[in-house]
Amino acid sequence: MLIENKCDLDLRNENGHCALMEAASAGHLNIVKLLIQSGAKAVFVNMNSEFKESPLTLAAYKGYTDVIEYLLSLNDYDRSTRDEELHTALMEAAMDGHLEHVVKILLENGAQVNATTDETMETALTVAACGGFTEVLDVLVKNGGDLGLGTNTPLMEAAQEGHASTVNYILAAVKPEDRSVKFRQQMDQALSLASENGHFDVLQVLYSNGADLNFDYDGRTALMKAAKNGFTEIVEFLVAKGADVVEEVEEEDGKGCCPSFNYRYSTSKVHSTAFRPLLM
Repeated sequence: MLIENKCDLDLRNENGHCALMEAASAGHLNIVKLLIQSGAKAVFVNMNSEFKESPLTLAAYKGYTDVIEYLLSLNDYDRSTRDEELHTALMEAAMDGHLEHVVKILLENGAQVNATTDETMETALTVAACGGFTEVLDVLVKNGGDLGLGTNTPLMEAAQEGHASTVNYILAAVKPEDRSVKFRQQMDQALSLASENGHFDVLQVLYSNGADLNFDYDGRTALMKAAKNGFTEIVEFLVAKGADVVEEVEEEDGKGCCPSFNYRYSTSKVHSTAFRPLLM
């Protein structure tokens, strides 16, 4: 009735969404079709909100297969539409772990598996790894996904978030004989991130694959980061495996620091137990 009375199809709510975007976000295929058949097709399907969202990215994030397939069937639909963070619809699907529902459909319809954001070079692979969605990552890799892209690569994202199974998958996907100098450095960085965030199981996996315990990442070694954050088990492991306890790294003010100093610098009482291995 509202459409018959010439209501404004472009009217926006407080989120900057028009009716078509709301219908796509809620998975209401019949309403999506009705709106497009009523004149929204050429204008609103490709229209971004002020937050740079679109019907496709909204439906992809929620995993509404039928809505996505319908939108992609429209001849004038722009598959490169991106949301506020410049993620493609594929990135949105990967971010939320929609494997069967969305990722495969988007790939089959020509979604660019290695599309990146401008500043951080995020890809569908990096966001899938960050969420620990190993099955999604596998589909992306098998469709040409590049595990080496990203300011923080998929391996680094998975290590930082503590997704051991995803880290194992990536290391298995890149065989030792195929690991470039750059990839090995990413392994070292991933070990440092795992140490900093207290992910002991991930740390062990990376160490067993040859990651460098004494790698200087952002002015700190893995031991320094674990010591500063009070991760006793990790400190003990690193010391036992030969991490350099007295290594100095230059501070921004020109002064050097070592793990034991880093530990004393922290005031948290829980850190006192992890400090002991550094004094032995």
